[in-house]
Amino acid sequence: MSPLVTNDFVRYFVLLLIVLLVVSLVSVIRTPPWSPSEAEEEAPEPSTQPPLIQPLPKRVPAAVPQMAVERPGPGDYAGRHVRTPRVSGQPPWGPAPRPPDLIP
Repeated sequence: MSPLVTNDFVRYFVLLLIVLLVVSLVSVIRTPPWSPSEAEEEAPEPSTQPPLIQPLPKRVPAAVPQMAVERPGPGDYAGRHVRTPRVSGQPPWGPAPRPPDLIP
């Protein structure tokens, strides 16, 4: 594509986006505010309205073996199974070699 065709394409594309933005803003501004319909305002009495959620039949849970679990008291858990790694404070590799063209 030549630069002139590309520039025209970009110009028309931006123009299209601006037109779409204006159309969407106008449609949002012109829509009437929402108001509930008469059917929504006049809700029937709760006693005459059938329940929306039917109760589920009670099921007996499957037999799960109960395991005795020892829970540590407050302050008893110190994480004894995790060792703190020892670090020297330096990387495990040596210093980088000096460049050959560096003048000391």
